[in-house]
Amino acid sequence: MSVPEEIYSGIENKVTIKHGYVKMKSRQLGGFWKKRYIVLYSPSSMGPSRLVKYNDKNDANRGEKCLSEIMMADVGTVVRMASEDSKHGITLNMPTEVRQFLCDDEVDCCDWLQKLKAETGKMDVLPQGVFRVFLIPSAQLNYSGECCLHIHSEMFLLSENPDKSDPIVEWNIKYIRRYAVDESKKLLKIENGRYH
Repeated sequence: MSVPEEIYSGIENKVTIKHGYVKMKSRQLGGFWKKRYIVLYSPSSMGPSRLVKYNDKNDANRGEKCLSEIMMADVGTVVRMASEDSKHGITLNMPTEVRQFLCDDEVDCCDWLQKLKAETGKMDVLPQGVFRVFLIPSAQLNYSGECCLHIHSEMFLLSENPDKSDPIVEWNIKYIRRYAVDESKKLLKIENGRYH
């Protein structure tokens, strides 16, 4: 379950692979190039691996509504643009559309290309009973942020990775006093501890 935007907002709090200004080819403005701020997110409690376009860096930092997003699972190929006019350009090919953007220089272009290719076609398939969550800071735990919740018949376990490595905390099901879901805030609250 994802955490509310007021707690979990701003690109520095999300799992970002790369972000920065580029020139994106507009679909509405007759193919003009317009400066935009894009962020490549890895899978997290906020969603799967995706490339998100914002109006500017301030909108991204404030968690403002994005202009568009491309799910990396839908991207077939990522290639350099062939034209000499756009030698620092990148093309994302999808089944129903093509998206293009220009980087400022060769180094930035190569870095975007490498990171986008690594995420291309990536599906965030987790084992059954495992969910990506964001752990809100608490006085009882030394960890907060992105992690995985493993739900089993006898216990709940939080770990840093889907494979249960780096466990953070576990709760035996018989010691869970109560739990509640707040759909409006997208929160799952668990109260645990012995009754005696």
